[in-house]
Amino acid sequence: MPRAPSAKDEIASLTKLRADPRAATAGDQLDAALSRRSAAVVAAAARIVGEAELTEQTAAMTEAFARFMQDPTKRDKGCLAKTALADALYKIEADVPDVFLTGIRHVQLEPVWGGKEDTAMELRGVCALGLVRINHHDVVIELAELLADPHVMARCSAARAIAYGRFRDQGLPLLRLKVRAGDDDPRVLEACMEALMTLDAEHSLPFVTSYLEDEDVARRETAALALGGSRRPEAVAPLRALLERSVTEEERRLAMLALAMLRQESALTLLLGILEDGSEHRAREVIETLATYRHDGELLRRVTETADERGDPQLSAFARERFEA
Repeated sequence: MPRAPSAKDEIASLTKLRADPRAATAGDQLDAALSRRSAAVVAAAARIVGEAELTEQTAAMTEAFARFMQDPTKRDKGCLAKTALADALYKIEADVPDVFLTGIRHVQLEPVWGGKEDTAMELRGVCALGLVRINHHDVVIELAELLADPHVMARCSAARAIAYGRFRDQGLPLLRLKVRAGDDDPRVLEACMEALMTLDAEHSLPFVTSYLEDEDVARRETAALALGGSRRPEAVAPLRALLERSVTEEERRLAMLALAMLRQESALTLLLGILEDGSEHRAREVIETLATYRHDGELLRRVTETADERGDPQLSAFARERFEA
């Protein structure tokens, strides 16, 4: 009697299926994989469904999610299967509010050295996006709860989901309150400020910009990076002002990085102007900053041409070295 295929064998078979997920027998193979006990096999199948947007597997994935919610710490360590299933259901725009509501509220504490660790934070973030996509009537309430989640990743996901849902009227006060209340992790405040800029750049710019002069260094950095991450043209002026009033190397580098992050022509022109006319030290700072985007061929061309125009072989060599690193 032939042995049943191992989880490793099934995953290998699914890997081959990715090349043609709409083949005649693919649906049956995916349904069979989604019914397995192995979280790794189910996760592999769910990823294929999500990538190929195979709506035919909605029922099988919904059933699998419910199955792994039973005794979840034993059946699905690390929330591997549940997260992959929820992500696939989100990608295929499945109208499965029960799955997303269960997932956004799920906490899975698993033993680690010295205590327990919650492994469901990514699941909660994915389910937040799922609720936004299906326009669930209580989605903003759920996102408000998630914004106070104990885990930093979940709180960041809540802010991004508010922006993704374009919940301007409800999202702006929620996000402002969160920023005013503060957070132990600056990444959360950065995500909130970026979300504010996405929802309403005109009204949020003065609010976010005000933190560029905050007494707390971390909040100043957070505001600068949030403005840079917004990629909004309105952010060029306050970041330029930040650069002009910077007195320390750390402040200058922060302002330059935020300007580079904007990926706006006016910001790039400003930085290239410093490279062209500034001191050698300032020019090197600009090169170091722009080298963050070293894989951009057009940027490489403009940086090296500007460095060459200074007529300083050492600076030209420095630019090429940083961009080729």
